[in-house]
Amino acid sequence: MERRVHPAVGIGLLLFAVTGAGIGGFLFSFIWLGLYRLPLHLGFPAALVGLGAIYAVIGKRDRHMLIGLGLLFLVLVGGTAALYVSRDEVRLGHIDRSTMSMN
Repeated sequence: MERRVHPAVGIGLLLFAVTGAGIGGFLFSFIWLGLYRLPLHLGFPAALVGLGAIYAVIGKRDRHMLIGLGLLFLVLVGGTAALYVSRDEVRLGHIDRSTMSMN
């Protein structure tokens, strides 16, 4: 007999997963910024599209997957817009370890 998960628990776990994917995408975009000089507003959507594609391929095809992909899309659009607007504020410089200041 299959055990049923209460819908509120399923949606809560789904929100937790989407939030984690958003944070993970943001961290990946910083890694790509440092390694390849890929701007944050390009690295973030690339990471989330990749995570969304993996989720769509591996995940069970049901209502929760569609809700998760929709939420991931909203995080993608909102996060990309926020990073695009603030792209001039991100500065990469040499860190002087002796004074710990940006040059």
